[in-house]
Amino acid sequence: MLNTNILYPIHDREGTGTMKQHKNGFTLIELIVTLAITVLILGVILSMFSFMTNSNKDVNDNLNIQSTAQNIVETVKSELQNASQVTLSTNLVPGTGLDGEYYIFQRNNILYKKVGQASETPISASSEILCNMTFTKSGNILGITVNMLKSGASVYKLSTTVFINNLEHAPATTAIVTEVLTGNSLTYSKRIKSLKYVQSLIVTSSTDLITENNGELQMGVSVLPVDATNKNIYWSVKAGTGNAAISPTGKLKALRNGTVTVVATTADGSAISASKIITMSNQTVKATDLVVQPSSQLIYGPGSITISAFALPQDTSNRAISWSLDSYENAYFEIINFRQIKLYSRGLTNMSVIVTAKTTDGTNIVKTVEILMVPYTASTQEP
Repeated sequence: MLNTNILYPIHDREGTGTMKQHKNGFTLIELIVTLAITVLILGVILSMFSFMTNSNKDVNDNLNIQSTAQNIVETVKSELQNASQVTLSTNLVPGTGLDGEYYIFQRNNILYKKVGQASETPISASSEILCNMTFTKSGNILGITVNMLKSGASVYKLSTTVFINNLEHAPATTAIVTEVLTGNSLTYSKRIKSLKYVQSLIVTSSTDLITENNGELQMGVSVLPVDATNKNIYWSVKAGTGNAAISPTGKLKALRNGTVTVVATTADGSAISASKIITMSNQTVKATDLVVQPSSQLIYGPGSITISAFALPQDTSNRAISWSLDSYENAYFEIINFRQIKLYSRGLTNMSVIVTAKTTDGTNIVKTVEILMVPYTASTQEP
């Protein structure tokens, strides 16, 4: 067996020729490369850790913002559940306040609540997360929108509505106010009332007939109990053999002869409704279309055809038709009745004539038809 521990004469740097044993190990270059790779790997790991940490922070911040917005909205909704006499303002600063009055307002993007002359208390307060609040009011519906801000920029928006059932109500014959009011501050009272719902309705009117063209009839309603909390009414009309339109205040306008059903429905959530049938007559119905129908589009020799015209709808008040030809040299006509003519050829063949029909009720609807005049021979049989 060979001996691997052989000593080779290696001269040292001083040239003494001293015999030394060779040993394996890392060179300086290998150490530097290894260290560089280690630093690179550690850098990647640290970058990933930092990214994950920042992402987790962003998620937590977003959840915190959404939770804050939800808490603000729920707090305001809770405050307004039993509110009455709600007034919207812009940039309200209540000052000392009035006894019995409640205020919700914002200053420097922080929302505050104030009761009477007591000190204001913040509903939302954060040095980093601020908000803008907007209110809209239409009838009994109050819209609430909170816009969350971070570093001055909008980062989250949440909207909801609250039905304010304690508002003072107008008489039942008065329409619900649909004008939309907007503001960023509220003043309101809290008059907690026991709600009394409508139990029955009776639709009333001075007559059951409308006999004038486009005549109007004011509808009314009797509400029971008389001390119901909300007596407001929604009006609607269902077409029967006739047609009509109704305004939010219950004024019915006739449009077409026949009957309609007027329906009144409560606005307090009780879903009580009542109806009444109204009959309309003497209504003028305008034409909306015109149909022209010739018995044939060919006239053989000196023959003739019948042409009819129909104004639509069928209950058009004035269905009379006006007739004309583009040329009376080739043909002429005789009126049979208000919607029919007899068209005659003057015997000229291989010619044509354009017949025009027009409504006479002021709508001036025009339709045309082209009639050809062809020779008549023994081999030609007129249809």
